[in-house]
Amino acid sequence: MICNFFPTPSILSMRKLSVLTCLSALTFILLSAEDDTAAPSELPTEAALMIERLENWEENQERMYLQSVEKKRDEVAKVLDGILQEFTRQGKLAEALVIDKEIKKLRSPLIAAKTEEKKQPPSDPHWFVGETWEQVTRNEDTFTFHEDGTGTRFFKGDEYSFAWTLEGELVVMKFDYLTLYATLERRGESVIARSEDGATDPIPVRLRR
Repeated sequence: MICNFFPTPSILSMRKLSVLTCLSALTFILLSAEDDTAAPSELPTEAALMIERLENWEENQERMYLQSVEKKRDEVAKVLDGILQEFTRQGKLAEALVIDKEIKKLRSPLIAAKTEEKKQPPSDPHWFVGETWEQVTRNEDTFTFHEDGTGTRFFKGDEYSFAWTLEGELVVMKFDYLTLYATLERRGESVIARSEDGATDPIPVRLRR
């Protein structure tokens, strides 16, 4: 009986395939390591300078735009000053309060506010929850906002329930018989009215301390 000491063709093919697979894996590992080593940890100086110039240009453009907006807003505020004086002279104090509030908004510095906005984290939009607001002229008229999305109004000894939702900066208060819209401020007087712009039957209110 003659023994065959040479591997069969199938075994040789398997060995070649195994060697090629190992070589391919080793090559991939070496190339990956080379790529990781060559990857820069930060932008090149020239690219960083270009980005810095772009950011400075954007800030300058934004500042110029805000300055032009402030100028136009001041022009409108001056016109509203005359209307405010006329409404005050006629004794229309509720309407005068709404106009005065808009004038203060128009004259608030946009540039300083924008800078402060970048520094400060965004405020909690539900900050008014758990607080009570009272009408400026009648303390027996109060509005309280609860955490579960409901609220309570006490008016002349009677209690009325409502459901509130937040739409942007406007608080929508839905009673069984009407809907009110509130613009609430942390400081100073706020307005609750029958219309979103605060012009229909406005109720001047303030945060109870």
